[in-house]
Amino acid sequence: MTLFIVCIICLQTVVCIASVKRPAWIENPWSEYPEQKYLVGVGQGDTIDAAKNSALASVSGFFETQVVSSIRSLEKEESLTTGGKNSYKLESSISSDVQIISKGKLQFAEIRETWQDTKAGTWYCLAVLETARLLDMLESTIEKAESQISFLLREQPRIVDRIKDLQQAFNLAEENEINYIYYNALTSGSRPKKHPETSSSIIMEMLAMAKNRFPLRISAQNDDGRVETALREACSKNGLTCKDDSNFLLNIDIKESGITLVNNQYFVKLEATLKLINGEEVWLQIDETARLGDLGLENAKQRTISSLAAKLSKKFLESLGLRQ
Repeated sequence: MTLFIVCIICLQTVVCIASVKRPAWIENPWSEYPEQKYLVGVGQGDTIDAAKNSALASVSGFFETQVVSSIRSLEKEESLTTGGKNSYKLESSISSDVQIISKGKLQFAEIRETWQDTKAGTWYCLAVLETARLLDMLESTIEKAESQISFLLREQPRIVDRIKDLQQAFNLAEENEINYIYYNALTSGSRPKKHPETSSSIIMEMLAMAKNRFPLRISAQNDDGRVETALREACSKNGLTCKDDSNFLLNIDIKESGITLVNNQYFVKLEATLKLINGEEVWLQIDETARLGDLGLENAKQRTISSLAAKLSKKFLESLGLRQ
């Protein structure tokens, strides 16, 4: 019986010694998780939560490093094939996005190991992200976006619809190219690299051509010049031209619908109807109102018409999928 008790005590001692032995994964986390298949990070901290956060941040850092490396390679390829012109975002402009997105992908990371150095009071954690899971998600996202882009690139009978679709396709393509960068950065030769079916730079050229086919003739009634000027500036900033002999008429009819005096301030209400007309067909109609006040009647009118001009410009651009 005594011998049995001694054996149990010895066994417990061995277990205790084994439990305090520093795990190999702290110095060599890739021993069980090869870097071809996993992103791994070791973190440490005074608490287990601090160690977990540190490990996850380390995984995020590895992801960011791979993505930036992929961007540099892509920039070199693009520079050789396009004579120095890049259709992808430069590293400097994408780095902040990488940090945000890489942290967002940590939903795929898991804490696989934890260990405490009881003598030093330090916790260690091993975070592991299986790249295959993340690649599957990115592949699905890429395929869905490509399907949407392909649909939006179809021809449209009305040029306004064509511009709106191309603008949406450009936005999607630009976002999706970042997914391609992430995907190619993580493949490490395990899967073939992917490339966009139609790059955002090509779609941008298609959009510019569509805009050139859509010159506008602007006419505003009862306007002091502010509405017409605002629309012309908004069009110019978005690559739309204005021509006095164009078949595409942007007609704005402004009416004063009331002046009131409240607490020694004049309030002027204006109503406007904007119509985009091609021949005898009205392609678009926007109704808008504005009402602002001022101590002086003339100032109240000027403030109101400026507000009306801004509203009409914004809504017109939005109808084309463009931004002010």
